[in-house]
Amino acid sequence: MNPGDHPFIKHESFVDFSFTKEKSTKEIQGWVNKGTAEPRECLSNAVLTYVRNEAKKSKAMPRRFKRFVGCEQA
Repeated sequence: MNPGDHPFIKHESFVDFSFTKEKSTKEIQGWVNKGTAEPRECLSNAVLTYVRNEAKKSKAMPRRFKRFVGCEQA
């Protein structure tokens, strides 16, 4: 991904799907409340589609998460 794809992206970037984790809304909200994480703008449909398509192809993403990106067989 490149600068301009999303306001948060400042330089050429990629998603390392090997770090994919499942976190509860409560846990994420706790990070926001503590200031450990901060909400960012939503991804555009184009960027979200790109990330999903790359996740589907990724051999690094744990199989149990493939169903979240639209893979038929996880």
